[in-house]
Amino acid sequence: MNICLIGGSGRSGTTILSKIFALHPDMADVPEWRFLIDPDGIIDFYNSSENWSPYHYNLHLHRLEKQLNKASHTNFFERLLHYFDQLLFKKLNIPIKLSTSYSGVSATSFSPNYNQYSAELINSLSDFEYMADWEGQNFTEHRKQFYKNFSGKEEIAIFLRKFLTNIMVDVTNQQDKEHYLEKNTWNILWFDKILEILPDAKLVHIYRDPRDISVSFSKQLWMPNDVVQCAKICKDIFNQWEEIKKRVPDESYYELSLESLVESSEQKTKDICQFWNIDWDRKLLDIDLSRSNSGRWKSELNQQQKEKVNSILNNTIVRLGYE
Repeated sequence: MNICLIGGSGRSGTTILSKIFALHPDMADVPEWRFLIDPDGIIDFYNSSENWSPYHYNLHLHRLEKQLNKASHTNFFERLLHYFDQLLFKKLNIPIKLSTSYSGVSATSFSPNYNQYSAELINSLSDFEYMADWEGQNFTEHRKQFYKNFSGKEEIAIFLRKFLTNIMVDVTNQQDKEHYLEKNTWNILWFDKILEILPDAKLVHIYRDPRDISVSFSKQLWMPNDVVQCAKICKDIFNQWEEIKKRVPDESYYELSLESLVESSEQKTKDICQFWNIDWDRKLLDIDLSRSNSGRWKSELNQQQKEKVNSILNNTIVRLGYE
C-alpha cells in the first residue's frame, strides 16, 4: 500500500487534484478528515510529548480521545445541518455554523473498524487510570487520569503509526483498492512530523499564484475578508513550507502548480503517478479543469489592493515563478 498525500496552502487546487486521483482504479480516497493535523489531533498529541509531565500527558491524551470521537460518525440530523452549512450558508457568505465539529467526516463510513482502532490507541497510550483532582483543573474536566511510563517520542510514534496504518488498511480493504489517498489543507505545515510517524508517506504539494490564493482566502468563512490580511497569512504559510522542506528528504515530496496541471494535465498526472509509484490511467483526464480561475486577482482587486498584495507577496511570487 502506497500512502499518497495531497496538500497545500488551501484554495490552491488540492480539492480538484484529489478528485482527479479519486478516479484512479487503484486508489482508495477519504474525506478531508483532519484528525491527523488539527489541534488536539494525532500530530498535536505527538508534538506535546516533547514537553512531558503527568498532568500535561493526561490532558493531551483526553483531548486526543475527544478529537478522535468527534470524527467517528454522524447521525442523519448532523448530516442535514452540514448540508445546509455547505450548500446554503457558505455560498451566501452567511457566517452561521449549525453543524457540529467534523459533521461531514463520518470516519466509520470509510473505516468500519475506526472506533475499535481508536479505543486500542488510547489504551496503548495509557498504562493505568486513576481518579484524581489537581490544582488548576477545571471542575468540568475529567477526574479520570491517564498515566503512562514515558520513554520518549519514538515510542509514541510507534503507537500512532500502528493506529494510522490500521485505518489506512481498513479504508483500502473497504473500497477494495490498493493505495491510500488523503487530502488535507495545511498538512504541508506538519509534513516533517508526519514523516516521523509515517516515513513512507509521499506528499504532492499543489500551489497556484499566491495573489489568487489570497483573493480566494478572502471569500472563505475560515479566513479574514480583508485580502491584505489574507496575503499576510498566505505569505507565512509558504514561508513555513520552505522551512519544512529543509527538514525532509527531497524524494518525499513533489510540487506542481495548478496552472501547469490545467495546461498539461496528461503529463502532470503521469509525473505524479511516477512519483507515487502507481500506474497512470486515462481516467485521470476525466475532470474538467476549465474553471480554475487563474489570474482572478487582476480583475477582483483595485489598484491599491494590488500594490499592497504584491508588496507583501513579492518574495513568494518570485520564488514560485509568477513575477
